[in-house]
Amino acid sequence: MRELKLTVKSKFFSIKEIITYILIFTGVSVMLFPKGKLEEYALSQEKSNITLYVIYIRNLLKIKDDDIIRLHLVVSLTQAGEFQEAELEAQKLLNTRYRDKAYVALYRIEKAKFFAKKDGDVQKMQTYLLEAIKSMNEKELLIEINREAISMNLPFVVMVSAEKLYQITGNIEWLKQAYRYAIALMDVEKALLYASELYRKDVSNRRKYVNDAVYIVKNNQEGRSIIQKLSGKLDKSFYAELTMGLLTTPQPGLALNIEIIELKEYEKLFLQARSYKDRKVLFTKIVQMYLWKEDYNGLKKFIRMYYMEFAKDEEVSKLVLKSALATGDPTFAKEIAEGIKKEVLK
Repeated sequence: MRELKLTVKSKFFSIKEIITYILIFTGVSVMLFPKGKLEEYALSQEKSNITLYVIYIRNLLKIKDDDIIRLHLVVSLTQAGEFQEAELEAQKLLNTRYRDKAYVALYRIEKAKFFAKKDGDVQKMQTYLLEAIKSMNEKELLIEINREAISMNLPFVVMVSAEKLYQITGNIEWLKQAYRYAIALMDVEKALLYASELYRKDVSNRRKYVNDAVYIVKNNQEGRSIIQKLSGKLDKSFYAELTMGLLTTPQPGLALNIEIIELKEYEKLFLQARSYKDRKVLFTKIVQMYLWKEDYNGLKKFIRMYYMEFAKDEEVSKLVLKSALATGDPTFAKEIAEGIKKEVLK
């Protein structure tokens, strides 16, 4: 019996066979991400073949504890339906330089379990792919993850992988895909960040991205707080146009005293604005906000500095005169009234 074992051992690990299976490993690597759509896990291969292959890899791993060999073992175990062992072996690779591929392998295990009706967890699938994306910088593998996420209806993974692909390739089509999915997912923060970047890159469609952003913010309860949070991260011109859009396209039923952004931000935009139309809208908004805040000293200072620019505009002048009276300072109100009268009579 001992001789038989030795003979078998010698046969298992002949130089010829070791070389043959190392060459086979090269082909197996394609199984992590085959070209085109990742194929469904169909355990249609003959059990005897895949079982024999697993035996060989296990024994090679005993000879040399190598990450590449272990990675192929995980793939083969998954094909053989040995999910528990495959998962344990994949976990051992998470702290190696093959971390991203280990997470892909874990995803494939969950997917195989799912289609084999063995309690595959879709949430785990998403988590594993997102972890893989974090450390992955290989364009082709990211494209495969993106396609796989589309086929498995994992929209958040599609968005994140498209964003990563844009960062790596600079291809604006990936950013557009991420943007579409952010809108579909109602991820306001991501949608605004993507819209801002597209505003910079896709110049011919700037108006579209601003209009989209206005709609997104006005139809989300958290829109105001998200705008404030992102004010320093958005393109300055995009931010200015977005703010003007929010001011000039009021939402039905929206209370007038709801601030889209902070007062100081409106004042910055007012100073940057060049067209009379934009300055008028911003001037009106700022005066209203000072009134809402009951900051009459700030209101008087602001009106004094800029009201003459709008003295011949009947609509703005009425607001200015009412606001001057609202300060409770008759001397100030008289000063403003006389100034407007003088300008109108010129």
